[in-house]
Amino acid sequence: MSIGLTSTGPGSQVCTLERPGARRCPVLTESKTRPLREQAAAAGAPNRWCEDLYREAASAPELVFWADRVPNPNLTARWEAWSRDLPAHPEVLVTGAGYGDDAAWLADRDARVTAFDVSPSAVAAA
Repeated sequence: MSIGLTSTGPGSQVCTLERPGARRCPVLTESKTRPLREQAAAAGAPNRWCEDLYREAASAPELVFWADRVPNPNLTARWEAWSRDLPAHPEVLVTGAGYGDDAAWLADRDARVTAFDVSPSAVAAA
């Protein structure tokens, strides 16, 4: 299974996403993200911190502490009930897709998925 994933950040790109194996990252505090957010906001580019963090995560994946490489459990727990009211092959938009775990899971269930993230590095790592 593979789907297309698009980044809306500078240097937008499209990549092929193959569902990665599940991986758990240690949970970090905001000690890393807060300074990145503050620097990006001060520079007038409030979303840049996402790209900075995902770029650094290429060599230190634990930095993206919310990326456990599995679909969101709230999505997986509710999909069966939600999907009863949807047409076959529903069109689904995943915003802030990160590494694409939710998008891949939905595509595995025959949804037509459009997913995007502001970080080109996140999309490239998907």
